[in-house]
Amino acid sequence: MNWFLYLPPVVSIVLVVSSGGANRYLEHLSRNYYPQDKSLHDVRPVFVDIALDWAARVGIFNSMFTSLFACLAVYQGPQTFQFVLGTLAVLLIIFIPIFYWIISSEASQLVTERKWQILRWHLNGAELCNIILIVVNIILIIEIFIVQILPMSSPPNHK
Repeated sequence: MNWFLYLPPVVSIVLVVSSGGANRYLEHLSRNYYPQDKSLHDVRPVFVDIALDWAARVGIFNSMFTSLFACLAVYQGPQTFQFVLGTLAVLLIIFIPIFYWIISSEASQLVTERKWQILRWHLNGAELCNIILIVVNIILIIEIFIVQILPMSSPPNHK
C-alpha cells in the first residue's frame, strides 16, 4: 500500500481545518485593532467581515485545487483510468457551481449570512463549503484505498 497517495486529500482536509483556526486568529487580530482615525471605528466591523470573507475564499479555493490533484492519486495504471475520469467529472460537477457561487457573492457575504441549516446548526456559506470539502476528501481517501486493494489485472502472456 502506497501511503503517499493519501497525502493530497489529507493536505486538503488539513487546509480546511487549519483555515478555520487561521480565520479565528485573523478575527481576533482584526477585532482588537483600533485605528488612529476615530471615524474608522464605525466601519471596522465591515472591514473585519471582509477580511474574514477573503481568508475563507482563499482557504476554500486552495482546498478545491488540492482535491483536484488528489483525484490523480487514484490513477494506478490503465485499469484505473475510468476511476480518474469519473472522479474528476464528479469533482468538477461539485466544484464549478461552488466556485461560481463564491465569486458571485458580495464581499463578506460568505461569513455573515447564515442561510443553511443542517440538523440544528445554522451555517454560513464558508462553513457549508468547508463541510462539503471535508466530505469530498474523505470520499477521495476511501476511493484511493479501494483502488489500491483492487486486484490489478495484467495483460495476458501470449507465448
